[in-house]
Amino acid sequence: MAALLSVCMLLCSGAEDWSARMEQIRKDYDTAAAQALSEELRKAGPQAPLEQKLAFARSLLLLGELYRVEFEGMEEGGAERSDRRALGDKIDDVAKEGFQVLDALGELSEAYRIRSDFYGIMIRTKFQGKKYRSKLEGNAAKALELDPKNPDAYVSVARPYLFAGPLQGGNLKKAMDLLNKALELNPNLVSAQMLHAVGLEKEGNKAQSDAEWKKILDENPKTARSKKTLEIAGKVWKEEDEK
Repeated sequence: MAALLSVCMLLCSGAEDWSARMEQIRKDYDTAAAQALSEELRKAGPQAPLEQKLAFARSLLLLGELYRVEFEGMEEGGAERSDRRALGDKIDDVAKEGFQVLDALGELSEAYRIRSDFYGIMIRTKFQGKKYRSKLEGNAAKALELDPKNPDAYVSVARPYLFAGPLQGGNLKKAMDLLNKALELNPNLVSAQMLHAVGLEKEGNKAQSDAEWKKILDENPKTARSKKTLEIAGKVWKEEDEK
């Protein structure tokens, strides 16, 4: 019994450490640290405990999200198309590995939520939007069905409603309701805060949106990189709607 308790304590401690490290990596936009953490968690292999597998999937998603931020930055900086294509391939490779990890996790809300977000970072063109959007939405909805108290799942469900136009099923009011619920469950969830600010501007509340962005950027100026990524993502969804 004592040995079992010791193992449980070790796993809980590890989960807390992984979570804290990922939070810091996210704040720092530190791709190298994300790569190192993913490699560390990968070493445990398929025999790793469930909590470690889930942490590995989250670390891969984080790495993919940081690659996506870099990808959008390359477009702004006028990088060579071949370099952007290579980074896009990295995003897809990370997602594919993540899918393999998630397939072993069973019916977990977080597994479906992470899978949905992997599809999200893989949508970089109109073609990819057509290919992956239904999978993104289906997994996000399943995540919320399995756990109505998962704030990240509300963000994943809200994203297409927020960015898509009316012809593609966009619904700004529904998106904002979902984001408000996410913030009710976790007021410090930065992804929800940023999308909420985007939604306010779409509603015509530019001053309030600017105020929310100021608060977010004051807390961490590096989130300006995510702000730019969201602006570009919005254009992809808009182009799909116009098509």
